[in-house]
Amino acid sequence: MKKSSAGVTLIELILIIAIGAVVTGGAVRFAVELTRQGIRARDAAVAYNLARLKMAEADAADFSTLTTGNAVLPDEASFPGYDIRREISDVATAAGPITLRRVDIVVDYAGGTFASPLARLITYRHNLVRFGDGA
Repeated sequence: MKKSSAGVTLIELILIIAIGAVVTGGAVRFAVELTRQGIRARDAAVAYNLARLKMAEADAADFSTLTTGNAVLPDEASFPGYDIRREISDVATAAGPITLRRVDIVVDYAGGTFASPLARLITYRHNLVRFGDGA
């Protein structure tokens, strides 16, 4: 009599489980990396919008209130988890006294070093030109 070999051997079962584990592990790593990239993109978008908000405030401020130096701006309740720094420096002009200032708004994670910030916006302000007046 001939024996029938219908069924799966233990070695075949182990191979199927091992291949399934490798494929599942790769899929999990891929999903984790996509999630990390999504979080980084979201954080960068939030930081950029926060920088735009603070830049609009600086543009609307009177020139005399934009004193040179670095200042850590107060936290925004609607944007928790981010530090905001405003850097203002004088720019030498050929027209005489310094009337042009460079304004940088830098946003990083709370407790960050600002060495590689999430967002940085730069503008220039002149003492005789108001933001948006078309001059």
